[in-house]
Amino acid sequence: MKYGGSRGFTIVELLIVIVIIGILAVLVITAYNGIQVRAQNTQRIAAAKEWQKLLNAYVNQEGKYPLSTGNACLGEGYPTDWDANPDQDCHRLLSTTRHVSSALNNELKKLVSSLPSFPKQPVVLSGGDLGLGLSYQTGNTVDGEANRIIVHFWLEGLNQSCGFPILTTSGNSTTAAYTNGNYSGATLCTFAVNTP
Repeated sequence: MKYGGSRGFTIVELLIVIVIIGILAVLVITAYNGIQVRAQNTQRIAAAKEWQKLLNAYVNQEGKYPLSTGNACLGEGYPTDWDANPDQDCHRLLSTTRHVSSALNNELKKLVSSLPSFPKQPVVLSGGDLGLGLSYQTGNTVDGEANRIIVHFWLEGLNQSCGFPILTTSGNSTTAAYTNGNYSGATLCTFAVNTP
C-alpha cells in the first residue's frame, strides 16, 4: 500500500529547530532580566531622590541635621535577620550592618505623615554582603566641607548611573568612601544632604 507524498521531519531538522528555539529563549530571558534590573534601579534612584528632598527640607526648616552623629538606615520595614541584634537592618558590608534609628525617623516624621518607601529587594554583593535601602552616614567631608551627612544606596550591576552628581567624599566609613563607584559587583551611589 502506498501513502501520499507527505514526509516527516528528519532528526537533524528537528534538532536544528530545537537549537534555534533554545537560542531564542536564552535571548528573551536575558533581555527580560536586563529590563527588570533597569526597572528596579530606576525605582531605587527615584526613592533616593524623594529621601534627598525630605532630608534637605528638614535641614532647611529645622536648621540642623535630623541625626548629627552615628550611622543608621533611613526608613522602616527592613529585614531583621542580618546580625545578632533583633532589629531592622540594612546595608550589610564587610561585617558592618546599619540599623534603623527610631530617633532619626521620628525627626523626619515632623515633616511628613509617612516616610518615603524604598524597594525592599536587596542588591546582592560579592562575598554574601547585601545592599538594601539607604544608609545615613555622619561625619563626612564632602567636596572639602567637613561634618556633612551623606547617604549611600546600591544599584545592581557595574557602572550604573546613580542620578546624582559625583562627589568627592571622605569620612568615618571603615571600608572607604565610594562615590558613584563600583564595588562587589554593584554600583554604590552617594548623595549629600544640604548644610544646615
